[in-house]
Amino acid sequence: MAALYFGVFLMFLKPVYLLWLGFIQHKLHAGFVLHMLVRIALSSTMFGFIWCIGYVFFNHFMGTEDPDWESLNPAPDESEDAIAESIHNSVSNSISQMNE
Repeated sequence: MAALYFGVFLMFLKPVYLLWLGFIQHKLHAGFVLHMLVRIALSSTMFGFIWCIGYVFFNHFMGTEDPDWESLNPAPDESEDAIAESIHNSVSNSISQMNE
C-alpha cells in the first residue's frame, strides 16, 4: 500500500495532475515543469524501492526461505573435507567431459 501511495500517487499521478492544471491555467514555468518531470521519472524507482523493502520484511517476518537454500547451503553435519571432495569431483567430471 505504501508503494502505491508514494510511488504511484504522490510521485506520478499528482505531478501529472499538477502539470495538467498548470497547462490549463497557463501558469507553467521551466522550473516547475522540470521538477515535475524529475518526480515522474523517479516514481517507478520509488515504487520499486518501497516494494522491495516490503518484500524483504514480509519474508523476514513470515519466515519463508529461499527455495534453493539447501543447495546453496549444505547441511551443517557435512565436514569441510566432504564438501571439498564433492567440489573436486564435480570439477574433475566437468573437465573430463570437456576433454571427450
